[in-house]
Amino acid sequence: KTLFPYTTLFRSDPRAAWLFELSSVVMVTALAPFVGWMVWKVPPPPEMEAPAWGRVAGLHLVAAVAFSVVHIAGMAAIRMAGYAAVGSTYHFDYQGDYGLPFFYELRKDVLTYAVTAAGYWVWGFWLAQQAARELVEAPAAPDTRIEIRDGGRVILLEPAQIAWIEAAGNYVEIHAGGAAHLARGTLAAFEERLAGRGFLRIHRSRLVNR
Repeated sequence: KTLFPYTTLFRSDPRAAWLFELSSVVMVTALAPFVGWMVWKVPPPPEMEAPAWGRVAGLHLVAAVAFSVVHIAGMAAIRMAGYAAVGSTYHFDYQGDYGLPFFYELRKDVLTYAVTAAGYWVWGFWLAQQAARELVEAPAAPDTRIEIRDGGRVILLEPAQIAWIEAAGNYVEIHAGGAAHLARGTLAAFEERLAGRGFLRIHRSRLVNR
């Protein structure tokens, strides 16, 4: 029923070995989103200047130390709860020395932070490349606007903007957005241009958007 202290754990009870490993894995998994957030907020600088890289490295080093402190605290809390569940006591220290196990864990945590950050950065870079490729390869959306010449002006109208069109001699009067535009052309020609766009010929001189 006894779980032995830090120094003899792995030669005593296999439950202790599992508890040690799982407590660390749980905390690293819980803290991984924080690493991803740091990579998003403090990405590698585009320029190769030393001050920019120094700032990024310094911020990530501070974040790695914070990551380690929280990781160690959470890991120790899980182990204490596990030991207490079987009537034993967990000690983080090594023969009364807290510094040695702390720096041992800190060294591993900084490396874990670096590997996790690199993984997040590679994943983000890949997603950005995929998005850029899809944007380049995507076919251009067809321009559905209708070009009309009203006097000396060229006006582009979406078919949905047009309320109705009526014949006016050699011209048509296009009513769109509360304004009327006079354009050269026949109503039959505009009916053909707007075929399949929801327009209905209700009179020989009028074409209406349903």
